[in-house]
Amino acid sequence: MYETLRCGKEKTKIDITVRQEVREMSAFGGGGVGGEAEDGLIESVVEDPTYKPAFGELDDLANRVEADKVLAFEANERRKSLKLEHERAPSDEALTASYNASKAIAKERLAQSEASQSTLTAKISQLSATSGLAPAVVLKGLDATHQKAETRKVMDMLKDAQTVDMCFVFDTTGSMRPAFDCLRTHIRQILTDIKKLNPFMQYRIGLVAYKDP
Repeated sequence: MYETLRCGKEKTKIDITVRQEVREMSAFGGGGVGGEAEDGLIESVVEDPTYKPAFGELDDLANRVEADKVLAFEANERRKSLKLEHERAPSDEALTASYNASKAIAKERLAQSEASQSTLTAKISQLSATSGLAPAVVLKGLDATHQKAETRKVMDMLKDAQTVDMCFVFDTTGSMRPAFDCLRTHIRQILTDIKKLNPFMQYRIGLVAYKDP
């Protein structure tokens, strides 16, 4: 989950996958009723006109956090690569200058990443405090908002698609049996929505099921 970044003598850990962190934090002490009932509760919260703009702002901030962390990671990888080259040719002045510049950039990107993460955390706490929503509900609402935004992007792409291949991957082990009816319903609904969106689209469906050994 974490990549270790070093900037000069500093060492820190940067979470590259913010969404995974959101899900883990939501699951930790999330409480609630779980399953479809909980999904319905979260859906009603994120669509509530009182909260919807705030969740949209949080999603924008979370996207910024993800982008900043990727930039920090890439800058640090560049720094590490130049460090190895510099160690092989310490007298190369141009290489030394590039290495020193890469350290400065990596440190700057790391600071920006930490700042954007702090802003997101503060905004989540602020929304929880002003709305009365539990922090776990805010986090799950943020995740749900992001998933809806990503779904809209996919649906926009499908509007102009002529042919589409879709593959549904799911767990069919014993513990998942209670979710099978819900799974079938959602797959049918997805296909119905796509057909309404673009009646002329030709699509092929694939299924990948993970079973018990």
